[in-house]
Amino acid sequence: MISDGRVTVNGQTVLEAFFRVGPADTVIVDGSELKADTSAAETWVLNKPVGVICSSSDPQGRPLAVDLIPASREKRLYNVGRLDFYSCGMILISNDGDLANRIMHPSHEIEKEYLVKLTQPVEEVLLKKFIKGFSIEGINYKINSYSIVNRYTVKLVLNEGKNREIRRLFEAGGYQISLLKRIRIGALSMGSLEPGESRKLEPQETELLFREPK
Repeated sequence: MISDGRVTVNGQTVLEAFFRVGPADTVIVDGSELKADTSAAETWVLNKPVGVICSSSDPQGRPLAVDLIPASREKRLYNVGRLDFYSCGMILISNDGDLANRIMHPSHEIEKEYLVKLTQPVEEVLLKKFIKGFSIEGINYKINSYSIVNRYTVKLVLNEGKNREIRRLFEAGGYQISLLKRIRIGALSMGSLEPGESRKLEPQETELLFREPK
């Protein structure tokens, strides 16, 4: 349909199948406006265990985060962002495209907070360097803020969250991480979910994802 020129976005014919549209765009197909069905949209929060991957499939047969959500097969739910294989904690599983774009796109600056445990005492001078930011292999990394829990444990807040950003920062400083756990996205915390447990978000909780934490 797209290659035949039957689809327009904001009045312009689109011929690229992977053209990105947002909630404010007007999509016309064969003269009729296409409306997204948001009535079935739902979002789950999962406490992802270590050893589970955030992907729709895995050729190695490793367990998938989406498979820990009871409704994932019927609702076709997807990971909103990801945590690496060795990280754990808060991940959102959803079929709400607007919410996913809001959470993942760096321009929205949605905070993500992580609990990090190290194998050696952390020096605050290193954390201050993380605030300023620096380049690793040509990629710039930085954090928004930090708080020290104890000699071996810190909490870090980021906006963007590049691939393995926290691990790369500490590796560059000569530190090894024993635990990396995400505990908050926006103003929404994971709560008391045990590893592998999940729950469906209520509408008022979904709204928290669009608010800045106090």
